[in-house]
Amino acid sequence: MDDLELDTLVLRWRGALDIAADSLHELSRNRRELQLTASELRSRALELDHERDTTEVDLERLAAATHTHLRRHLRDAA
Repeated sequence: MDDLELDTLVLRWRGALDIAADSLHELSRNRRELQLTASELRSRALELDHERDTTEVDLERLAAATHTHLRRHLRDAA
């Protein structure tokens, strides 16, 4: 794995996690109609944040194991 491949992997993960965050945002707009509680949406948002943090750590470990540099991060601006 080289730096470019790792950057591509980060961008794909970021895109997937951003789509999940956008979906939660849309759910929050319609939560009453969907019969979702505010606490359930908060819980899901916290789980998604945890997933983002865990994935970031895993990507850092991958970079170290493959002697590459993690130049992009999951919380960077696109």
